[in-house]
Amino acid sequence: MYVLTKLFNLFTVQQLQTRSITLDCLKWWNSMCQLQLDTSLSLRYTISLTLIILLSLVPAALWAGALTPVSATQVVHSHFSIPFYGPDPQNKFWNQTAAGLNPDVNRSSYGSFSYNPVRTILGSLLDNAAAATAPNVSTQTHRKLDNTGYTYQGRSYGIGASVGLTEVPQHGILQNFTFLESGYMSNVTCWYNHTMDFHVEQVPIGSDGYPYMWLAKGHISDGGYERVLLPGLDDNEIVALLGHNPQWGIATGQSATKYAQINQTSCEVVFNKQTFVAAVDSVQHLITVNALQNHSDMANLDMANRVMTSWDHDMNLLAYNLAEEIGLIFQASDSLIFSPLGSALMSNIGNTNASQANGFLPSTLNASDLALRGIASSLESMIDDILIAFSSAQFVIAADENNGRMPSPLKAISSAVKIGDQRFIISISVINALIVLLFAFEASLAIGISSNGIENMQVVETKLREEERSWVADPTDATMGQLEVFLKSRNGVVALILGGRVNNLELIEREGTGQVK
Repeated sequence: MYVLTKLFNLFTVQQLQTRSITLDCLKWWNSMCQLQLDTSLSLRYTISLTLIILLSLVPAALWAGALTPVSATQVVHSHFSIPFYGPDPQNKFWNQTAAGLNPDVNRSSYGSFSYNPVRTILGSLLDNAAAATAPNVSTQTHRKLDNTGYTYQGRSYGIGASVGLTEVPQHGILQNFTFLESGYMSNVTCWYNHTMDFHVEQVPIGSDGYPYMWLAKGHISDGGYERVLLPGLDDNEIVALLGHNPQWGIATGQSATKYAQINQTSCEVVFNKQTFVAAVDSVQHLITVNALQNHSDMANLDMANRVMTSWDHDMNLLAYNLAEEIGLIFQASDSLIFSPLGSALMSNIGNTNASQANGFLPSTLNASDLALRGIASSLESMIDDILIAFSSAQFVIAADENNGRMPSPLKAISSAVKIGDQRFIISISVINALIVLLFAFEASLAIGISSNGIENMQVVETKLREEERSWVADPTDATMGQLEVFLKSRNGVVALILGGRVNNLELIEREGTGQVK
C-alpha cells in the first residue's frame, strides 16, 4: 500500500498543476494519501473513502495467507518390498517340511524370526488366540507379533509381514500407505463329533513307576489316526489337538469338565488363494487387510509365482507346514499343571458369549454355536499369525539374496508444511504485478514533469491554512466545498491559486495579493 499511496501522491500533485479541483476533492485526495477516514467530508466522499480504506486491507490479508505455513499432503506411487517364496533349491528356507524346518532363529531389535514359529512366539500365539473375538466391539485388534509396534484391525490373513521391517518411499511425514500382497483366505469350520474315536487315556505305569503320563490317540473325523504322549498330574487339565491335514480333532481328559465345551470337536480349514490390499496407518500404527475382489491385473502377485510343492488335500507346502505347527502348539505348551491351549480356547469362548450379550453376534446362536464359533476364531487367529511368522522369516532370513522379497505397487500419502496457500500466493502475485505495471506507467508519464517541490498532498492542505485563508471543511458548507484551486509556480515560488465558479460567480485570486474579486 505504500507504493500505491506514493503513486497517488504523484498523480494528484501532477493533476493539481494542470487543472483545478474543488476543496472537497482536495480534502478527499489528502485523506486517500494517508488512508485515514475523515468524517468532515461530505457523504459521497466519506462513503468512497471508507470503501477504499477497507479495500486497502485486502493485500495485507492476502500476504498473510501467502506467508502462513499450512499443512499439505503428497501422494507417492512407488513399490513396497513384500515377502516372496521364490525358488529354494537347496531347501534352506521355506521349502522344507515341518519336521525338517530350519530351527535357526534370527533375533534383532525387530523381533525373533524363524520358520518354526512355535519355538519363538508360542506365548504370543496363544495370547492372540485367547482374544481372537472382541467382547465389546465389532472388530478386534491384535498386535503384530514382532517389535515393530504395529497392530492389526481385524484379521491379518498372514498379510503385512514386511510392515515396519523395511522403509517406505516418502516425502515429508508419512501418514498412510497401501500395497498389494497375495496370501491365503483361510476359513475354519468347527463341529462336534461325539462318534469319532479320539480320546485321552492314562498310560499304564511302567517299571520306572512314573504315573503321570497320558496318551491322546484315535481317529479324527477325516479318518486319520493320531497319537501323542502327554504329561499330567491327572486328566483334569488334558486338552489334545492333533491333525496334520487341514483338519484337527480336539479331545480332553474324561475328568476335564471345565473343558467340556471343546471336547470331541472337529475343525477343518479351507485355504483359498487371494490377493489382498493392506492399508497401513503410519501415525496410529494400524494395519487393515481386505481381500481384493478384482485382481486380474495383478498377475505378477499371483500365488503361482510362489513356487510351492503340492501335498495331500491339494495343499501346498506352506499350508502343510502350517497345519503341523498348529499341532505343535498344543504339544509344546502342555504341562503337568494346566493346559495353556485349553485356557486360550475357553477364554475366547467367553469372549464370544460377551460379544453376543453386547449385541455384536446374533441372538439366535445357542451355547454350542457360540462355543464352536469361539474355537474357530481362535484357530483362525493362530493360522494368521503363523502365516505372518513364515512370511517374516522369509523376508528377514532369506531376504533379497535368496529370493525372499519382491516389489509390490505402493501408494503412500505424506504430510508436509508449505508456506502459504496457492490461491493467496497467486492473488497477491497478480496484485503485485499490476502495481509494478502501474508504477512503470506513472513513472513514464512523470518523466520531465516537475512536482514543483510538492511531494505530498499534506503540503497542499498546509497552503490552504496559511494566513487564515484555509477552508475549514465544514460538511454543512456545500458552497465553499465547491471552490476550485490549482497550483502555480513562478520564480521558484509555489502558490496555491483560487479560481473557478461558485453559484455562477467567477472567483480569481490575484497572485501574491491574497485578494479575491
